[in-house]
Amino acid sequence: MVKNFRYEQEGRVALSGVPETPEAVDWLYDQGVRAVLSLHPIAPEVEARLRERGMAWHPWLVSDWAANVPPGLGSALRFAREHAATDPGVLIH
Repeated sequence: MVKNFRYEQEGRVALSGVPETPEAVDWLYDQGVRAVLSLHPIAPEVEARLRERGMAWHPWLVSDWAANVPPGLGSALRFAREHAATDPGVLIH
């Protein structure tokens, strides 16, 4: 299970805390998530499990939310939009 997991758009866009273990990735897969947009770092073993499960992953790490918009916002939004439209679900954490 992943903390605070919820679908904002049923079956399309989910929000949650950081998946902390490979088992959390398996749980997300069981919930229908097939793509992950990371705003926070994930452990190497979590990244490896995403790959093993064939899940798309886009890291857009934001270190300071009070600063100006970090570079790469456009590509992060495109990733989320494309995967929400074509995959069973995208998780943003």
